[in-house]
Amino acid sequence: MKFRHLTLPTGHLRNPTGPACLVLGSWADWESAYGCASARPRVDFRREVVVAVHMGPCATGGFSVQIRSAETHPGELVISADYRRPGPLDLVTLVATDPRDMVALPRASLAAACPWASGPLRVTVRDSQGDVHVATTTVLRNPEA
Repeated sequence: MKFRHLTLPTGHLRNPTGPACLVLGSWADWESAYGCASARPRVDFRREVVVAVHMGPCATGGFSVQIRSAETHPGELVISADYRRPGPLDLVTLVATDPRDMVALPRASLAAACPWASGPLRVTVRDSQGDVHVATTTVLRNPEA
């Protein structure tokens, strides 16, 4: 499925306390997840849904996550992501980080997997080896919600 990576404006976002995958279908979902109305990406929730993959808090720099693909199956969204961790000899910043990546998916592409308000959507995030990093269930809301 086609998607586009999102660039976040400057601002502080409340982040999950561990690895997470968030599927956001409205600005209300965005504010509920991140507690911030000012740091918004350019998204048209009438046409798009935001998927955010969080690695969770990391003690140093050198960590990253990048979404590579998204596939839908009946009742399920499968995200493939690359995870990077620094090696033992890598130079890193000594500051806590929260690696994350966000993409906008076409709302119509998800509708085939989970018609709106018809029930939960399983979301699975796998790395390049196929290992599951996050498995969760969400209920998608219409953008007006």
